Amino acid sequence: MTALQAIFYGIAQGLTEFLPVSSSGHLALLHALNGFIGEAAFTFDIALHIATALAVVVYFRADLKRLIYTVFRKLGRLPVDRRDWVLLRALILATIPAAVVGVFLEDIIVSAFREPLMIAGVLLAGSAYLAWAEHRVKDLNTEKLTIWRGVLIGCAQVLALFPGFSRSGATIGAGMMLGMSRSDAARFSFLLALPIILGAGGVKIIRASSESVPIEWSIFLAGGIASFITGLFVIRFLLNFVRSHTLWPFIWYRVALAGMVIGIVVW
Repeated sequence: MTALQAIFYGIAQGLTEFLPVSSSGHLALLHALNGFIGEAAFTFDIALHIATALAVVVYFRADLKRLIYTVFRKLGRLPVDRRDWVLLRALILATIPAAVVGVFLEDIIVSAFREPLMIAGVLLAGSAYLAWAEHRVKDLNTEKLTIWRGVLIGCAQVLALFPGFSRSGATIGAGMMLGMSRSDAARFSFLLALPIILGAGGVKIIRASSESVPIEWSIFLAGGIASFITGLFVIRFLLNFVRSHTLWPFIWYRVALAGMVIGIVVW
């Protein structure tokens, strides 16, 4: 892989990690087209995912600082902001379902659904899911985040283990179905991405290091920087976009991509 190709992959990851179109599906399709497979591709994907996680840290640094502050105030038995305390507990509990299922089933699911036709099918399933969320959503959603809603959104995040479904799509859609506004659901979705991406990345790094996978640091750095910068812009874009727009443009994009993949494979 050249540095230019790595930058292209990084931009693709930064765009698709946070938009509800599935980064894993896009990367899998790109790998299939370019013949970039095996442990080298696996390790490169880890670097791109960690780069987008760092974009979340930078963009939401004020929120994360408040959450850390809340932890220390709780440990010191001092009063805390109720909303921050609810958010912190919701994030912790919402992380558990996908983490547990991922540990035991991720490799099985990814192996079973890595073929382009399978990814296309999951893209369509995710499109139907988001369409249903848009059908259920009201013009002015007033429900706020609760611990129970957070747990249900975390359960929906398990769907992201299927390449092509979309982690952000699964969690934003679940939030909308539970009565949250698109912008509130998106904000929680991005914060929820952090422990999952970093946790999964850490596990995969340990696995890759134990298998002595060769790492081209210049290539990883080029892709990672591109993914980080693109991710920052996309987070800002989507949070602004969903304040006044629906998710239908992304739904139709998913349908079109699935149709294109099916057409290429079949014909």
